[in-house]
Amino acid sequence: MSQQAIKQAGEVSAANLQKLRSKVTAAEQARAEAEAIAAASESRRRSEAAEYCSGLSRISETFRSLRSSSHPFDVCFKFEAEGVDIWESSSFLSSKSGYFKDLFESGFAETTKEAREVDRCNQPTHLVRISDESSQAFQAIFTWLRTGQMQFDWLGTASTLTAHDSQNGATSAASIYLLAHYLQLSQLVEITLDRVDNYLTPRNVFVELARDWRGKPTEMKDKLLAYAVANWNEVKKSDNLAPMLTEVAENPERGAAFLELMRLVIGL
Repeated sequence: MSQQAIKQAGEVSAANLQKLRSKVTAAEQARAEAEAIAAASESRRRSEAAEYCSGLSRISETFRSLRSSSHPFDVCFKFEAEGVDIWESSSFLSSKSGYFKDLFESGFAETTKEAREVDRCNQPTHLVRISDESSQAFQAIFTWLRTGQMQFDWLGTASTLTAHDSQNGATSAASIYLLAHYLQLSQLVEITLDRVDNYLTPRNVFVELARDWRGKPTEMKDKLLAYAVANWNEVKKSDNLAPMLTEVAENPERGAAFLELMRLVIGL
């Protein structure tokens, strides 16, 4: 090959290499721009979500403060274990829930609840004692009945069932689902079933499963199990597994869902 041909071949190779480098550089730049756009979008989404949650927290706090005293309400829900009283309107609750309608009309016949009349601003006041539900769940549901807004706990930072249901302004979807089902709030039941997947993480699914599901409706538990099975590789690595197993061991009635999960992942 002549020197001229070699020179031309070298020039062609250099030109091709330069084109290739340009393409690579352009691709890297496009990828970097796409990543920057995605990062900005995610940052904006997180900011909007935080602002939305903050707004819901303010709404929840406003209603929590309003319901801390009797006026203008006529029914007090007393959570003696927590030292918390929640006030609401019996007529309002009756208009929203068949459960409350039957409760107030029946004279509080259920053994876990009782009623009494007291002279408070010349208005009849009913007392409902609650011993098996958290005040946080009732606060969240009462706020939803008033505003249509519900803030679920999606962070999954709690390591026990009790802590999971005491986060400020947010309550777990499973807690809301079970209480909404009990209170005959079918729309809220459907909302929790529809949204729960958005709030589950490999860490908090254990907390949601560690409940006494005996005799309870199964739709929520089935969704929790489906999530845990589909994400088992991440779920089994969760640092929440050990403390939840300890909690279940101390409260065997909460272990049924764990046994069901083990059967599903093992394939029995």
